[in-house]
Amino acid sequence: MSDPLDRPENPRIRTKINLFSPETDQGYFALVCKFAEQALSVDAYLEECLNYFQEKLASEEFEALRQKAIRQGGQFEILRRHIDYKRYTVLFYSVEHGEVHAPHHHHNVASTQILISGKLHLREFDRVERTNEGKLIARMTSERTLVPGDTFQASEWKNNIHWFEAIDGPALIFNTNARGFEQSTFEKSHDRFGRCYVDPTKVAEDGLIHCDEFDEIEAKARFGGTPLRNFPISV
Repeated sequence: MSDPLDRPENPRIRTKINLFSPETDQGYFALVCKFAEQALSVDAYLEECLNYFQEKLASEEFEALRQKAIRQGGQFEILRRHIDYKRYTVLFYSVEHGEVHAPHHHHNVASTQILISGKLHLREFDRVERTNEGKLIARMTSERTLVPGDTFQASEWKNNIHWFEAIDGPALIFNTNARGFEQSTFEKSHDRFGRCYVDPTKVAEDGLIHCDEFDEIEAKARFGGTPLRNFPISV
């Protein structure tokens, strides 16, 4: 079935996948457009996004999608749409017991994540600055155990770095992320939307962390499968 937002007279909008009902899709599209047009700040967008999906997650529509996500495992995309050089995505993803998502940050991504089932051990960090030598400086902002219904959000200037592990069994997470929408970005020149991996464990006396940066292979070697508790850090 063709997507009503994909029209010859509106080639800017390209929908890659859409499993939502028209009502849910159009409601979120309207919210995203407000963010894109700067009618909403990033903080206001994230708050409205969270409110919108917290209500929707209790619906029969989302229960059916959740069941499909559980059967498939891994990452289950519900919606992916491009608007010019921006894009937004909605999905469920599974985290197996003991699976660790190594510490990482993103360029120009505003994300909302809601824990649907299971437990997560989560650490969050702010990016503070880059030194003249290009070193990434960060500060830990929180360490939490999440249970179903708990949330975590990230944007360019708040809790951009996160690191988490599924504990006491597998976990299912709902995620929506908008990429390329923020006007002011931490990195002055950066066109990569993927994960950027870091080591945030070297804390100085002033509480600031001088992060090593590396690729996914090195991230798995340093953190993959190792509980977060093995890396004690004080907030």
